[in-house]
Amino acid sequence: MFKKLSVIIGILFCVGLGVLLHFTYEWSGYNMAVGYFSSVNESTWEHLKLLFFPVTLYTLGQFVFCERKTKGFLLFRAVSLLIGLIFITSAFFTVSGIVGKTDMPVVNIAIFVVGVIITFVLTELMLRSVYYVPKYSNLFALIIFAVFTLLFIVWSYDPPNIGLFKAP
Repeated sequence: MFKKLSVIIGILFCVGLGVLLHFTYEWSGYNMAVGYFSSVNESTWEHLKLLFFPVTLYTLGQFVFCERKTKGFLLFRAVSLLIGLIFITSAFFTVSGIVGKTDMPVVNIAIFVVGVIITFVLTELMLRSVYYVPKYSNLFALIIFAVFTLLFIVWSYDPPNIGLFKAP
């Protein structure tokens, strides 16, 4: 029961905080530090922050208070988060390519919510089906979280020149 409640609370927390992070950069008066974890423009990359940072924050809290002894938890959440990010990216570009436009708020929010659900459900499925967890899985997971945090910060204001980073 506790696991299901934790998943539901996590999904609601991440959806709520993700929606807020869409607006916090503007609300902050375009504060550069706020832009490191909030969407600074309408590019797909910036919208991935809306999944990454809430899930990372919830995961750290969940790990410290509940899951510290659960082998593989951080690694499975990191992998699930990467899959959620890939889902959002591929679903957005697939739908916008088929429809021929990107300004579809209801569809884009639905894609985001499904990405959050995928992240949490996959973590639970992996935890239930694992037989072996590598010795340094927590360290590996922390490296994944740290690298993506660094990429989101660096590429907020100096992104590569590819479509993922361009505002439509």
